[in-house]
Amino acid sequence: MRKFLDTSSLVTYQSGKYQGKYDWSNNIGKKLYFEYDDISGYIEILDYAKAKPQGHITLKYKNNIMITTTSNLIHLQIPTLFNKEKLSKHYKYNVGDIINKYNNSLKILEQTRIKYNNASNRGYRVECLDCNYIYETTEQRFSTCPICGKRSSYSERYIYSIFKQTKINFIPQYEFEWLHNRFYNTYLPDYNAIVEIHGEQHYKPIKLNRQQTPEDTYKITKISDQIKYDAAIKNGVSYYIINATDPKQLFQTAKNVLTFINFTNVSETECEKFANYKSILKECELWNQGCNIEEIQIKLQEPMQSIQAKLRLGNKFNMCNYNKNLNMHFHKIINPNR
Repeated sequence: MRKFLDTSSLVTYQSGKYQGKYDWSNNIGKKLYFEYDDISGYIEILDYAKAKPQGHITLKYKNNIMITTTSNLIHLQIPTLFNKEKLSKHYKYNVGDIINKYNNSLKILEQTRIKYNNASNRGYRVECLDCNYIYETTEQRFSTCPICGKRSSYSERYIYSIFKQTKINFIPQYEFEWLHNRFYNTYLPDYNAIVEIHGEQHYKPIKLNRQQTPEDTYKITKISDQIKYDAAIKNGVSYYIINATDPKQLFQTAKNVLTFINFTNVSETECEKFANYKSILKECELWNQGCNIEEIQIKLQEPMQSIQAKLRLGNKFNMCNYNKNLNMHFHKIINPNR
């Protein structure tokens, strides 16, 4: 492979212990001629930040921008900047692969390129086999399903179930171009509406972050809420807030707020099931396999009361046939997929 970088225009230190080495801070704005394989052109240095063991440099070629080390620039070890990575060779997963992560079963539909931190990264178009949601994720930070995965909360899953039952198109954790690094709980494209699902931290100081006091967390949350609200209204997006502090009232609260939705065919039980499904699945599966409470407790290292509570929910949602009065060794096994 042909590689060449013209460094003759780079400024160097003229004295001191770094004499003769490149003074990267004074090379910002320089355009360096390069030849890489079958392409040639100019790389522009946009920024530089000192770091150990090597400084970080921001580079631009055509419309591509990336952050890398000064050593990678000098040796032209930056194929991503030139869109020269061979996708099929470098991807960790292939189309059709099934990935099991944090109680999520995920199927790779497509290998893609995703813009992240001003660079183009390897990524995937993924289908969650549990709820059938399709989304994109980078390979470096392969995320679980944003609908039913580990990072979604009970109240978020509950509200998502309403959208699923009413067949409303929705996008979770949505970032608008007009407000970077701020994510809205849900965006409804067909309604041009945002639905925010607010837990206790939005209404009072509570301990969520080890690095912050409850008061600081509450203050930061309120400031963020106001920024997001103001930006949405300014850009003509409808804004709905659901107070999710009382799970028992969540269905009625959602019904009162989301007045544009017809709740006639929305099942409150189905909302509860979808919100609880992942958290009770393992217990129900073990029970259906014939394990008793004590055996489940040993396998999952979970308190007995917690297991019993989850099995009661599983029984309510027809995921298992649990009754505390049943013989633990001879209980009836049912098909949770029926």
